[in-house]
Amino acid sequence: MKTPEAFLLEGGSIFVKRNVLHTAILVEHPKGKFLFDTGLGTNIQEQFDQNPFHLKILMAYKNHESALVQLLKAGYDPKQIDQIYLSHMHWDHASGIKDFPWAKIFVSREEHNTALIADIKDGYIQSQFDGDRISWGELNFDDISYESYSKSLNLFGDGSVVFVPMMGHGGGSIGMFLNLSSKKRYFFTGDIAWIKEGFTLPAHKPRVSRRIADADPVALGKELFRVHELVIRKPEIVLIPAHDSIAQESLATFPKWNE
Repeated sequence: MKTPEAFLLEGGSIFVKRNVLHTAILVEHPKGKFLFDTGLGTNIQEQFDQNPFHLKILMAYKNHESALVQLLKAGYDPKQIDQIYLSHMHWDHASGIKDFPWAKIFVSREEHNTALIADIKDGYIQSQFDGDRISWGELNFDDISYESYSKSLNLFGDGSVVFVPMMGHGGGSIGMFLNLSSKKRYFFTGDIAWIKEGFTLPAHKPRVSRRIADADPVALGKELFRVHELVIRKPEIVLIPAHDSIAQESLATFPKWNE
C-alpha cells in the first residue's frame, strides 16, 4: 500500500508517500527451509473483510499475490518448507498460515496466548489460526546472550540464523538475525518499527498508529533505542523492518536469492 510517511513515523512528512510491503521471507539452509512470516495469504480478502471499517480504510492493500502462489508460479515445491516462524501473529503476518498445512508454525508462547484471546481491533484475526489442524511449535529462547539481547535461539547451531525476543509490539514478538557472512548480516525486526528510520533516529510510530498497533509503547521505545545503539556499534547489520520497501531493496526478490 502507499501511505504518507507521517502515518509510519513520528515526525514524518505528510507530503512524502512511502510504499508499504507485506512480506514473507524465505530462508534456505542446508539443514532446512523455512518462512519468516507469511505475508498476505490466499484467503486474505475474506480475512480482511472482518476488520473494523476504519482499519479497512487505513490498511487497504493492492497488487496482492500470496507467497504460496509465487512459489508455485516459479515451480518451487512449497512442501519443501516445513517450518514457519512468525515475528508475531497480527493479520498481515499470519494470513498465510493455512496455505502451508504441512508446516509447523513456531511462535513465542506469549504471542500465541495473546493472539488466542485478542479482539480483532488489536490486529489479530482468529480465522487465520483457529481450528485444530495447525501444528504449533513453541519458540523457546536459551539464556545465552546475543548482541544486545540476554536471550536468543541459535536455530541451526552455526550462528547463521538467530532469533531474539523483541518488546512492545504484540504479546511476544521475535526478531531474526540472518548472517550470511561476517560482513553480510541482516536483522529482520517485524513491526517494532514500520520503517528503518524508527531505529536510526530513533522515533516511535505516530501517536494514532501507536494506539492501533503497539501493545506497550514504553517497552517498544526501549526496543527502538536498543536497536539504534546496536547498529551504531555494528554498522554491518542491515535492518529490515517487515513493511519498509526501501530497506528491502537490499534483498533479492523471489525467485532470485541473496547468497
